[in-house]
Amino acid sequence: MAIGIQRQVGGNLAEALRTTAATLREREYLRRHVRALSAEGRLSASFDGLTMDETQGFEHKALNAELRAAFRQIDALGPCDDAAPGQLLPIYHRAQMEQQLMISGAERVLFMSSEFDADGNLVEEHHCWYYPDDEMRGAILNGWVQFAEDLANYTLLPAAVVVIVVAMTI
Repeated sequence: MAIGIQRQVGGNLAEALRTTAATLREREYLRRHVRALSAEGRLSASFDGLTMDETQGFEHKALNAELRAAFRQIDALGPCDDAAPGQLLPIYHRAQMEQQLMISGAERVLFMSSEFDADGNLVEEHHCWYYPDDEMRGAILNGWVQFAEDLANYTLLPAAVVVIVVAMTI
């Protein structure tokens, strides 16, 4: 490429090759840097617990109106040992547990939600199993790919533009 340009427009071929090589090195460095920075999120998860054999995790949340409604739907299913109950939990809890399962390799997560009174007495408790969900897992993995692409394509605004935008919002 540099040789073709040099033939058409002239100039210092050695300098053109050095510049091209430097650009390629910088692009590769940036690609690896983005991959390393985004690995932290892809390879981490917040756990409340994991069994010693790492086949089962557990996650606990404070009981609220949204979880109460989800557990009313779960309770309406009656006793079952399949993945259906866990799919009725709010999506943000399912996404967290799916990430936990991907990172740990566990088979399932026991999701628990409870409420205690001011004296520390248990008032209400609900629980169900969450099992891997291929669709949710695919969405999370696609999200990490999109994040890496967005990060790689991000252009830092010049400081002057940032100052103007901040000044306009104050």
